[in-house]
Amino acid sequence: MLISPTDILILRASCFKENKPEIIYDLYHDDSEFKKFFSNKHEYAEHFKTILSNLTHSGIKIITEQTKHKLSEVKYVEHFVDRRNELLTYYCKSYFKMQDEQWLIFKEIKELKGRS
Repeated sequence: MLISPTDILILRASCFKENKPEIIYDLYHDDSEFKKFFSNKHEYAEHFKTILSNLTHSGIKIITEQTKHKLSEVKYVEHFVDRRNELLTYYCKSYFKMQDEQWLIFKEIKELKGRS
C-alpha cells in the first residue's frame, strides 16, 4: 500500500514522540541531503538523542499537498517545545520523490516563525 506524503510526515511526527529514529531515517530518499549528512541509522540515532534532550514534538498541521507524477510537495506547520518550555513554530515545506514505488522525503525547508 502506497503511503501518501502527508501520512509520511504524520508518521515521522509520531516516531519523534515515540523515540523511533530508525523509522524516521527510513522515511528519507537515498539521494536526500539528510542521508548524505547521516550516512547510517546509528549515526542519526545518536544525533536524535541530542534532539530529544532539547525538544519535544507538540504538533503538526498539514496545509497543502500537491502531487505531479513522481514528485510531491507538502506545506505544513510544525510545533516543538524546548527545554525552557517555549513553543517553537516552524513553517515547513517538504519535497518527496518516488523510490522503489514509495514516497520518500527528498528535501526540506524549515523556517522558525515564532517562539512563545
